[in-house]
Amino acid sequence: MIKKIIFILFMIPISLFAEPGFSERYRDISGEVIFLNNKIRVSIYDEFLIQFEEEFELIKKGNLEYIKTKEYEWLCLHSKEILILYDDESDYPLFYGISKSSRKLDGFILPSSVEATSYLVEKDLQFKPKNVLNLNTFSPWVEGKSDYGIGEQLKLKYEYAAEQYGALGGFVLINGFVSYEKPYLYEYNSRVKKIRIYDDKGEIMFDTFLDDNPMPQYFDLPYFSDEITIEILEVYQGSRWKDTCIHSIIFISDWVAPL
Repeated sequence: MIKKIIFILFMIPISLFAEPGFSERYRDISGEVIFLNNKIRVSIYDEFLIQFEEEFELIKKGNLEYIKTKEYEWLCLHSKEILILYDDESDYPLFYGISKSSRKLDGFILPSSVEATSYLVEKDLQFKPKNVLNLNTFSPWVEGKSDYGIGEQLKLKYEYAAEQYGALGGFVLINGFVSYEKPYLYEYNSRVKKIRIYDDKGEIMFDTFLDDNPMPQYFDLPYFSDEITIEILEVYQGSRWKDTCIHSIIFISDWVAPL
């Protein structure tokens, strides 16, 4: 099989990447993305060889951000710790990488299983809780109540051997309905504003607020637990529909990769 190498050098005008002196390296199994001052270098391996340099524009479509070049337009979900890129050919991420300066997020792992108190069924579409276990676009969990879903819950389990994978130390939540082709669905649907976290014994760990954007938001757990339950307390109301959506949830163990 022929491998693809994408090597890209961009000028970045806005957003996190435009902060003065910003530099960061994100890595995943397919390659890496490096930001250095006002430039970005991307190296991703796939089926064909592609190499080029060019300027690009970081544009906003509603609440979503896209990296646009002459040949590509990638949906970009990013934070200081995590970078996720999508193209128009697949719902699955083109790239999802962890920042090398954020060692506490080395233990990036999906929950073992999930249950919900409800989910939305809309004609032939079912927005089941298992949707938060992948990073696919157009695949959120949507609560199934007729109102905004206040009080609805997601129960997520961590069933990995601690000696191999570490203990559950935190999680990342990506808010709202994320779609490459239909970015307006983020605003049309409701998003989570405030949540309550319970441990595996049903005791309250903490309440916290979320920003109203689809960027990865990280939360530390105050102590280890093999299971957490997320309860919706408040929402950002959708401009058209009450349905409250969560794109994805990622567990972070306390495992740290060797240098």
